[in-house]
Amino acid sequence: MRRLVIVLLFIAVLSLPVLLFLRESGDGGGGERVALIDISGVIADTGGYGGSGDPRTIVGFLRQAETDPRVKAVVVRINSGGGSPAAAEEIYDAIRRIRSRGKPVVASMGDVAASAAYYIAAAADRIVANPSTTTGSIGVISQNFVIGRLLDELGITVETVVSGPFKDATSQFRPMTEEERAYMQALVNDVLEQFVHAVAEGRGLDVEYVRSLADGRIFTGRQAHSLRLVDELGGLEDAIMLAGRLAGIPGRPRVITLRRQPTLSERLLQLYLPALDGLIDPSHGDVIRWLGVPPWGYRLR
Repeated sequence: MRRLVIVLLFIAVLSLPVLLFLRESGDGGGGERVALIDISGVIADTGGYGGSGDPRTIVGFLRQAETDPRVKAVVVRINSGGGSPAAAEEIYDAIRRIRSRGKPVVASMGDVAASAAYYIAAAADRIVANPSTTTGSIGVISQNFVIGRLLDELGITVETVVSGPFKDATSQFRPMTEEERAYMQALVNDVLEQFVHAVAEGRGLDVEYVRSLADGRIFTGRQAHSLRLVDELGGLEDAIMLAGRLAGIPGRPRVITLRRQPTLSERLLQLYLPALDGLIDPSHGDVIRWLGVPPWGYRLR
């Protein structure tokens, strides 16, 4: 009898993580379902630390949804002000791959889905935004601080040796030359052209029409709808129902939420940084950005 109790306890302990996963994901078993994937915060590669805006994490979930035969459609819930163009491209391509497998993808916009976040949304079959969602901002920006005069006042001199005239074109220690400014402008313009063509292809719009909107302006969800940048006005529930209809699922579809479970170190951060609760996602990547170490380069914003 004692041995039986030990065996049952052992089985219960082994089953607990599975039960917790099912509870967290909202998955109650078999049947056709819609996968819900969260994309929030700065969209950038955090070097393997994960996070809700890390392309490695998001592409992994999209791949999981693509290969799971029970998942018939995907909803990407987006709440981001932008980020890296390369990261947006990776997620954009992953969404297009899912669509090529015959699985519809619906983008659901939250408070903000602008710039790189809109880049991602443009890959979906349909975009659903709230009337007051902030979206659009089709544009590219490159910034750096110039602190040379401050260092001069402090008596600090910076000496630089370069292998070519453009190696330190974005130096913080001096203003750019006209040649360097033209060089950087060409880089920004090239990324913008990629952005414009991606939106035009994803939305089925004329390139010149998208280019006319690609001056960095933001739009409300209602304005974006009138400009054909958004398909429908509504919330997350509307997006889920739409995804179910596109997949041919009758009634409200079963929803499984794909989310990354926090690591032990992230749980410890939640314990030791309670004052930051609700201000940042306590993953390594977000803490790094919160401490003021953003990814270098141009950003979609």
